[in-house]
Amino acid sequence: MSSYEGTYLTQRSLMSDILSIYISSFFILLGISIISPILPIYAESFNVNYTLVSLAISMYAFGRFLADIPVCLLSDKIGRKPLMISGTLILTLCSILNATASTFLLFLLYRFLEGVGSAMWMTSRTTLLADILKPEQRGRVMSYFQAFMLLGSSAGPTVGGYIAMIYGLNAPFYAYALVGALSLALTFFFIKEDKGTVKEHGVGSSFSLPLVKKMLMNTSFSMACLATFTLFS
Repeated sequence: MSSYEGTYLTQRSLMSDILSIYISSFFILLGISIISPILPIYAESFNVNYTLVSLAISMYAFGRFLADIPVCLLSDKIGRKPLMISGTLILTLCSILNATASTFLLFLLYRFLEGVGSAMWMTSRTTLLADILKPEQRGRVMSYFQAFMLLGSSAGPTVGGYIAMIYGLNAPFYAYALVGALSLALTFFFIKEDKGTVKEHGVGSSFSLPLVKKMLMNTSFSMACLATFTLFS
């Protein structure tokens, strides 16, 4: 166990786990799914065709796809918490910018940046959990983590539809910004990261094609990647 893991595990409590890991994850996924029922309608309000409307959804995924690997490498150099904070801040700001976007191109740009912010948050958060947990803790904590994320993504569409019905199409974006700000505060105050972690993880963290090839030749890893691709396709 690294000194970082030891420090963190001795300082952790059930309440700090709930606030920093579970509740903040619930808010992020709640925000992301709050806008899901109105996203196509909002995109169509810019008077574009259905093909361009679909870009409002795919640009977010494209942003995540391009950012995932660079974010992983960057988190090894500067730490997990700074990227979680930065990613949550990007999500919050882009939610407000989407609500006030004057053109469809700006809307697509903000959606792309949301995807980048989501990659920063998700990759860093998952990596931090791998850092701080003992092997025998990971299954249990990750199951709670996923459960709170699913609760957020399940509640979001209903909440978003209700807000849009009462306050208009722009309102869910502001609601997204609000829950993003709550998650940002929880991350800032309750996530602990030892300064020695950056140096520790930064050693040998450069991108390695031989390592990627070795990982892809691992049958279990390849099947897990294929299953994930199938699930989200």
